[in-house]
Amino acid sequence: LLIDFWATWAGPRSYDLQHLKSVFQRYAKDDRLVMLGVSLDNTREPAEEELKRNPLPWRQAYGGSWNDAAYRITFGLRSVPEAVFIDPDGKLAGISLRGPNIARTVERALGEPKP
Repeated sequence: LLIDFWATWAGPRSYDLQHLKSVFQRYAKDDRLVMLGVSLDNTREPAEEELKRNPLPWRQAYGGSWNDAAYRITFGLRSVPEAVFIDPDGKLAGISLRGPNIARTVERALGEPKP
């Protein structure tokens, strides 16, 4: 499970998006990987508007406001955007993932995508 924590007010999102899209495309037919985007905007409306303008192919959810989100503690988030990876054994295998580290972490755990 690759969880992408994001918010519309987070500046460097486009940098991570290119890496997330690449991972999604590479593993799209591989049922070992599930991706989930979680917006931590203050309300869900900005996230919904952003996703209307720029749809993403993986599941999206509203996780509540960054200020109220328990995710920060549970996953050790320091800011958004950040991604975390839970490996096939259910272990937290990557935290605070950004840029190319997203793909490296997934590839280390899963290897080559299954057809």
